Amino acid sequence: MVERVAQGSHIVFRRRQVVAKANKSNRVCNRGAMRVAVVGASGFVGRELSVALVEAHYDVVALSRRAPEIAGATGQSVDVADEASLQNALARCKVAFYLGALTECGELSCS
Repeated sequence: MVERVAQGSHIVFRRRQVVAKANKSNRVCNRGAMRVAVVGASGFVGRELSVALVEAHYDVVALSRRAPEIAGATGQSVDVADEASLQNALARCKVAFYLGALTECGELSCS
């Protein structure tokens, strides 16, 4: 798991062992492990989350512009701006974590 730790004026993310075990009925479906997607899996937090989910026996689909290579996960290249390819990549996923960067400011203030 990734742990958020405050050190002085900085926030540090570090990996820690999973302490609490997930309820098996929450993470396992009829045909095996629950399928989850991590968008932005090539980034620091996305990679750590993907590894932690694999270690917790989830079926992980790691998505990024370039297919990330994470042991135990299915790496897929996807453009989040392309709705059809994103929907295809998220097919059969019960949960999706979006850790990708903003590609446009839109209505947000990006000064």
